[in-house]
Amino acid sequence: MQNSNRWMIIILLVLGTVAAAALFIKNAGYKECWFCTEKGRFERGLEFACSDNPELRQLGLQYISQAAENGMAQADIVLAFAYAGAEDEGSLAAPPEAACLRETVSANSTLAFKYLLKASDLLKAQGKGAVPAEVAMKLVRMFSSPVFSLTDAQKAASEAKNWLVAAADAGSSEAAARLAEHASKEGAYTEALHWYQEAVRRKPHPDICLEIGDFYLYGKGVPVDYNKALEWYKKACDIAGSPEAGLDSEQQQHMLTVCSVRQDIAKRKLERSGNKNPVEIKYALKGNAQKYLVLAEDTSGESPEFVMVGEAKADSGGNITAAVAPGIDLPEGIARQKDGFSSMNQAMEWLLGQWGAARYGKGAEFTYRLEGAE
Repeated sequence: MQNSNRWMIIILLVLGTVAAAALFIKNAGYKECWFCTEKGRFERGLEFACSDNPELRQLGLQYISQAAENGMAQADIVLAFAYAGAEDEGSLAAPPEAACLRETVSANSTLAFKYLLKASDLLKAQGKGAVPAEVAMKLVRMFSSPVFSLTDAQKAASEAKNWLVAAADAGSSEAAARLAEHASKEGAYTEALHWYQEAVRRKPHPDICLEIGDFYLYGKGVPVDYNKALEWYKKACDIAGSPEAGLDSEQQQHMLTVCSVRQDIAKRKLERSGNKNPVEIKYALKGNAQKYLVLAEDTSGESPEFVMVGEAKADSGGNITAAVAPGIDLPEGIARQKDGFSSMNQAMEWLLGQWGAARYGKGAEFTYRLEGAE
């Protein structure tokens, strides 16, 4: 009986020891992540990052850092946000784990930018089309944010542009529209029209349809075509009036009014042009809002070249004048100088009209196509 009791005690002791050891191994393994994959280690790091236990938070930082060292771009992005040490006042919000890690690390903008560049390089190495549009747009917003771009503004702008193109190629309507806006501001109208058309193909929006209509109405990168302008303005109205546009009643009414006004302008221009085939004058601008140097394409020589047409400028009192360049021979009765214009664009069109009359005759009709601006 005594031997039996003795064996029972020994067995209980052994079982207790084994259970305690198993519990220790389980807890230690959970904490130390002995058998984790790289992804598992990263996920464990995210789990620990917001722990109330400072030791676990520090361990979470260690795991995420190890994942970053082993080539996990997601980990680099979390660390970039963590070391940035501040939230963007705009729409760029940090992942919650990165916000938690800010209590563990000291803000270091240089290190934050380094992690962001590393993530960018890792994702680029995956090849074109491998990065989803939403991830590419996240990188655009990060590189465009003051939180990251202050370290090296030029490099940040370059990276933002690269990822904007990647997002557009991956199907982002927002990215395509932003590329169109950038190209238009730089005077690259053919490129701008391409991206506007891509943006509206992916996600119809009245604003973008209006922009495309304007390209055809004013000949920005394409020949003037009032019929195509009307088509795009009508399309803008159709989209604005549909539930898919997501506009509230006030926004919808405003957009429908704008569309209607644009259609009226295009119709009037179409009526005035009659059945004539107007001569297209390609032109370019140099200068700023107070002073334009207007150039027009001359095709009379062996190869087309842009020649100086004249200058339009506004004085301090707001009076706008235009003067034809001295080297241009004008027919009798064609004025060389005029003032009192209501806008710089009106003065510019007057100059082009004077040059066109000198080049093609006083009775010709003209349309104008902007090729570039500096």
